[in-house]
Amino acid sequence: MKERTSTTRFTLKPEGHYVLTVLGVPEKRSSGKANYRIWKFHYIKAGFDAEMSIIMFPWKSKELLLAVGGKEVENEEVEWDDELVNGKQISCDLIHEEDKEGVMRECLINIKPFNEPASYATQENKSWDE
Repeated sequence: MKERTSTTRFTLKPEGHYVLTVLGVPEKRSSGKANYRIWKFHYIKAGFDAEMSIIMFPWKSKELLLAVGGKEVENEEVEWDDELVNGKQISCDLIHEEDKEGVMRECLINIKPFNEPASYATQENKSWDE
């Protein structure tokens, strides 16, 4: 049977703005060269209800850690609790960056905490001339 197979390492998600929900506790890993965490997220975009994983190295994680409730303490350090991030939402832009080996990777930038807008029903009604 005729078939088509992708021979790339992985398929990149489209670049653009995302609202992501953290799934679980970020998994600690080490490559021998560096420590990092694998963050898992849920998102809905363009009709797709999906999950993604992003590798975050400490030197690239400051915005994310602050967005999920971390506090900057001193000397570029952020204090945070990995057990309290599950379910937190962030808004961010996903871009593609080339790594040292020339492989395109997904990268999150402009990371902010996401707060859903207040419902219009909870706002006070005012007349047009107030």
